[in-house]
Amino acid sequence: MVKNSTPAPRKTNLKESVPEQPTLEDIQYELAMKFGSIGVLLSEMFRPGAGTQLFGLSPNASLSGIADSIDVTTTTIGRQLSIFYDYAYNGRLLKGHEKIVDPFDSNAAELLRDFVEIFGDTTGYTELSEMVATEGCNDFRSGGLSDLVERMIARNYLDKEYSLSLAQLALLTGMNERSVRNAASAGKNQLTLNSSGEVDFHIAIQWLTERSGRGFTPTLKVGFPEEGKESDTELDAIGIPAFIRHRLLLRFGKKSHDEHEIYTVIAPEFAIYAAGIPEIIDEAASTAKLSANEVIASMQYPLAIPPHHCAGLAKMIGVDPAWFTLQVMRALYPDEMDMVLNPVHYQHPVFSPSIDSGPLAAIEIVLTTSMIRHGYLDMPAIAKAMFPEDCFTVHSGDERGATVMIRYSADQLTETDIRVKSEKTISPRKRFTAWLQTELSAQPGDRVRIERKAAREYTLSFQPAYPSRK
Repeated sequence: MVKNSTPAPRKTNLKESVPEQPTLEDIQYELAMKFGSIGVLLSEMFRPGAGTQLFGLSPNASLSGIADSIDVTTTTIGRQLSIFYDYAYNGRLLKGHEKIVDPFDSNAAELLRDFVEIFGDTTGYTELSEMVATEGCNDFRSGGLSDLVERMIARNYLDKEYSLSLAQLALLTGMNERSVRNAASAGKNQLTLNSSGEVDFHIAIQWLTERSGRGFTPTLKVGFPEEGKESDTELDAIGIPAFIRHRLLLRFGKKSHDEHEIYTVIAPEFAIYAAGIPEIIDEAASTAKLSANEVIASMQYPLAIPPHHCAGLAKMIGVDPAWFTLQVMRALYPDEMDMVLNPVHYQHPVFSPSIDSGPLAAIEIVLTTSMIRHGYLDMPAIAKAMFPEDCFTVHSGDERGATVMIRYSADQLTETDIRVKSEKTISPRKRFTAWLQTELSAQPGDRVRIERKAAREYTLSFQPAYPSRK
């Protein structure tokens, strides 16, 4: 049952150490283990075979290792785990996700919180059930589910400007609670407790801000590009459904409750409670020449847009179909698309580096059609050695790393950070479209040499594949 509840402070025991951050895969597997252990419990306590039937198996099937067969991304509380993880650990909050990540609202986040309260603690029996469900697998860190929920709650309190407990401040800073408690009673940055034994928001945020970059990650609220400016943006698997919802509302929204209706139809429980398809969805589906259910699926998690739907969806939300298809394909098939877009990075040799007595000094990259069209200068990951460590970022949204200076053409100078696009590719965030297309008339197969001149200073030089074109 989903319930609307008032947030209540949670008590946490003092911790001497901070556990290692779980991965999303750890948390997904732990949820699968919990589901599997429930099946074991049902077969033993409710009726023989009840647990196997829960997973669509025959009554006589074994539940040993069942966790490996459970895809939690198809479950009500598991399908949005990637959103919860991105918010809780990375602090990234996409426009329109405010309710989705609220553990005290009527959605999957609240159901996940309820689930952890019910099944989070283990006993001797539940441990045995979990061992059956995982067939003794211990290659993951348990406890991630509870940690995820507690971090979501702490960040949600912070974003709503509630008072926070010392335990929540510890979660947000990556410190142990004893260290935070010491800070409450010592030093110039003393945390003053209110009558409830918590820290008022205005004191907590000042204390946390002083720890930005030293354990605390502020919530980063990420918006979407204006119409006509999408080509300078890259979307990931979390951003694409949210972007479609955002644009669908802008283009087809007419009524005050349209937004509520969209969030109703994309909710995991919609199939149970829905009475019909809203008018706004029907109108958008007609424009896309897709069914209403296909449009609804494009706005749900996990991302599963069929490539042949991309053109219709792009028309529906008013964006370039080639750009939109590229975003979807990159999100669904990141390694394969990196291979297609940057084939030279997968060949041998993949680059022509120059080495001096220090770090990597220069590298040449071969331009592809896509790089010239979109203005990217994609480098193989080996080129990381050329740049300072603080200039890299993996986010395509508003987050930025420290910048470097790149000089190109005769008198052009730009400042940019470096994006990590995949395990094999990095790229300056700055695009060089005009330089490549207009000034150089670059062609696929031409080369650009990137050379380090100083710690944060670089130059670009162009080498055409055929010198006569120079």
